[in-house]
Amino acid sequence: MVKITIKKPMDSNSVWSTEFKVTKTENGNTIPLIHMDKHIIHLTGAKDPVHQAIKNHFLASLSGKTRINKKHYDLLWHRQYNDSWTITVDIKGALFLISKGKRYSINGTVLKRDEIANVLARVLFKSCFTDDIEAIYKHYFSIMETPDIVRYVMENRVPYYFYDDFVRHDVRLNVARTGDREFAIEIGDGFWGDISVRSLESFAEFYVNGRKNKWAYTSPYRLYEELVGSTPKSSDLKVMIAFLKQNRKKDIVERRAEKLVDELLEQFPDRLKIMRGNDGKVSEMLVVGKGYDWKLTSSGSNSRTQAVSTYVWQPTHRPIRDDDGNYVLDDDGDNIMEWVDYGWKGSICIDNINENTPIGDQFASRALALLNDTFTIRMISTIKSYLTCEPNEVRIINENKKVNNNEMSGVSESKE
Repeated sequence: MVKITIKKPMDSNSVWSTEFKVTKTENGNTIPLIHMDKHIIHLTGAKDPVHQAIKNHFLASLSGKTRINKKHYDLLWHRQYNDSWTITVDIKGALFLISKGKRYSINGTVLKRDEIANVLARVLFKSCFTDDIEAIYKHYFSIMETPDIVRYVMENRVPYYFYDDFVRHDVRLNVARTGDREFAIEIGDGFWGDISVRSLESFAEFYVNGRKNKWAYTSPYRLYEELVGSTPKSSDLKVMIAFLKQNRKKDIVERRAEKLVDELLEQFPDRLKIMRGNDGKVSEMLVVGKGYDWKLTSSGSNSRTQAVSTYVWQPTHRPIRDDDGNYVLDDDGDNIMEWVDYGWKGSICIDNINENTPIGDQFASRALALLNDTFTIRMISTIKSYLTCEPNEVRIINENKKVNNNEMSGVSESKE
């Protein structure tokens, strides 16, 4: 077995770990293979940074290339000798047979190379949290039953775009399962069109990942035909387009983010307070952490990972001088310090792993992290340099650790 460590997406050196073994059978010979880096680092900017990093390693292994260096012995496809082989992947005792002939397959099910890499990545990550072979197999069958990208569009709606009067409209549409291998997409108010799991997967591959196929650049007219199975009337098409415009992606994402913030305010009424701008959107948030007080503001930046700035309420230390201007020392000969210039210190560099996260989601994710700031400080190294006192030594909140209505403004902001 080869031990693999996967870096957690945080500033610390914490990792998940698992074990697996890969052997290849070709021309009657079985060869043990080491085909992945022993330490995997997440890919910042990916939709799922950890999963994509693991998947990329499996993709490289199934690419048909042979690489030999200090870290790799990649021999999963000897193109020059034999175009057919079988690989056995043993993940903590759960066995998966990947075959390459005219097409790829895993445990007898024909899939594309990308799909197999995706399945193996999901299963390998699952094994970081369990040694139960039955649980690993159960997770595998769950993935095989519903493709990963279909799961994504069921949870997040399926993206789609079209042009009307030369204007592009990006929308997201509801998806529902109607059978074991059948789904439906809502293209009107309560009006659904049927689509098979394979067609939905293909549709999503273009509109989520940009991979061209028969669904590329589908017009509303053709979408109606494909899903409903009949030609739309002019009135049907007008109603459909009006419905699509009501489901614009930007509006949906912003509404969902605003709802998340509202839910947090209901859950933590004494520890969160917000201010809204003239547009009604959140512009500032005060967070009462376990050890410190924090302020989040809309940065107005074009940064795809830092649309929200983070500040912490802290004093500045300076040495005390006597009437003659000399430094006052303690018994050990060190300067005696005093706190001055209380204010918001920052902004603190905290990046989102994913790019283009809605500003409402960035407010919410930072608020959740800072509510438990004593833990977050250990995970995000950039915070520590802004802390000049111990937890609960200096608080802007009242004695009951509740946010006062007049504490959102009127406090000087110190930027260092």
